Amino acid sequence: MSASSFAPVTSPAVGSLPISNVTGGASGVRTATLTLATGAGYGFGTAATLAMRVRAAAHSGSAHITSTMLPLHPLTEQAR
Repeated sequence: MSASSFAPVTSPAVGSLPISNVTGGASGVRTATLTLATGAGYGFGTAATLAMRVRAAAHSGSAHITSTMLPLHPLTEQAR
């Protein structure tokens, strides 16, 4: 699988959260590890939730599959 097989879903909407790497996700395997890109321009300032959508073309079903939402918390300058 490639990064184009997935799409981050955030609420409220968070700007760009590109996937920089996918490990796993081979045919017949039910797990994959996604790494989100980091760096300038990828930050967000308010708490949000994040889920990952597996696009229909990446699996044997006919619809997208979306994971459970997880909390996202921005780092403060002090925590970085």
